[in-house]
Amino acid sequence: MKANYALYVGNGPRLELNGAGDEIEAIEAEGSTSNPGNKSFVGGRFGLHPLPNLQLGVSAGSSKVAVEAPAGIEPTRSYRVEGADFAFQQKGFDLRGEYVRQRVGDLASSVAPEGGAWSAHYLQAAYRFAGTGWEPVVRWGKFRSPHSDQRQRQTAFGVNYWISANAVVKLGVENNRGLAGTATDRDRTLIQFAYGF
Repeated sequence: MKANYALYVGNGPRLELNGAGDEIEAIEAEGSTSNPGNKSFVGGRFGLHPLPNLQLGVSAGSSKVAVEAPAGIEPTRSYRVEGADFAFQQKGFDLRGEYVRQRVGDLASSVAPEGGAWSAHYLQAAYRFAGTGWEPVVRWGKFRSPHSDQRQRQTAFGVNYWISANAVVKLGVENNRGLAGTATDRDRTLIQFAYGF
């Protein structure tokens, strides 16, 4: 059996408030050059290869985060994230999935005192036809949030065309189910191009 691991340190995520400024609307965890809480995020991932074509992984991290309120940056509160993932390949068949949960702690003195938990998971299956660049894909996913207008279930169908081993064109159709009348309840059609270095 083989194993791999990764350790990382970076800026902590940012907390985005709702329009009224009294509730945490979202966690912005994309890379950033600034950090309102001025605390580092520390995390890691551990993966196992029990079979040559199967990988299992778990990951976790934590930090302190702060709300940027009109009056300035508030004191920090806790932030944790945990995840699990797997990937299985057999000839042209590819099956993968992932689960991630992020949690923000409460802070009574904050303009947005309640924290919460956000989680998402997906399962995706694809099959690449031998000798061609064509790959149909189907994906099922679900997003949970403390806010009912953000919760969503998704079924997506698509087709990928691999131009080369590191370049792909994707066409996808998403069937989204969320709170009626919100953006989470609208279907989408996407065209993407991805290139790996």
